Amino acid sequence: MLGKVGLGEEVWTQAEEAFRWWRIRNGYPRSQGLNKGEAEMVEYWLWIDQVWGKIGLDLAFPLLKLSISQQVFELEVRMPRLELTPDRVELSVDYRACWSDLKIYGPLEFGHVHAAQAKEAVLEAIAQTAAEGDRLAAVEAGEMDAFSEIAQEKALEERVEVGLVPLHLPEISFQVIRGEKRFESGGVESEFCPGQVKGELSWGRVGVFWLEEPDIHIRAVRRRVDVVV
Repeated sequence: MLGKVGLGEEVWTQAEEAFRWWRIRNGYPRSQGLNKGEAEMVEYWLWIDQVWGKIGLDLAFPLLKLSISQQVFELEVRMPRLELTPDRVELSVDYRACWSDLKIYGPLEFGHVHAAQAKEAVLEAIAQTAAEGDRLAAVEAGEMDAFSEIAQEKALEERVEVGLVPLHLPEISFQVIRGEKRFESGGVESEFCPGQVKGELSWGRVGVFWLEEPDIHIRAVRRRVDVVV
């Protein structure tokens, strides 16, 4: 605030001129100046506007991925096994003696039997011939009964024997063969594969950026008041 109180005329004139030029520089219309006893008071109001900043968020949420494999339990059962072989009887029948009575022989035995019979027949014939020769020698010595005795023996030579055939019964034998028992025990085998859980974590993140930066706007508003002193 400017005024003429306590100021000389020259000082007031210079102040008035300086104020006028200030008004012209700031675009105010020219005035006639200040009269004596008047003063001009200029007030400035400051208007402050505050603009709040705005923050933007870029969010990535955490993600947990789980891979689960189920457990596997395998069971293998082997049943017990029992094998039984029952007792058996082996029966054998020997007909050789019976067949011999019936004059039935096997190929090998047939040869042996007939060879023995032929040998026996030859020996008997030799013995009989020798005996007959001795008797004929007695005839030559004067014994006349030798011919009658030989004739009688020849007449009664064939003898008949009566018997039961076969004389020998078949030989029967048997053998008991014991059975066998074999046992195989069963069993249980198991295999367990445990399950697995695998996790994969993707970490979240938070990104902060300015949507609108904070700011302050300041304005000066001037008011002029004319004061008369």
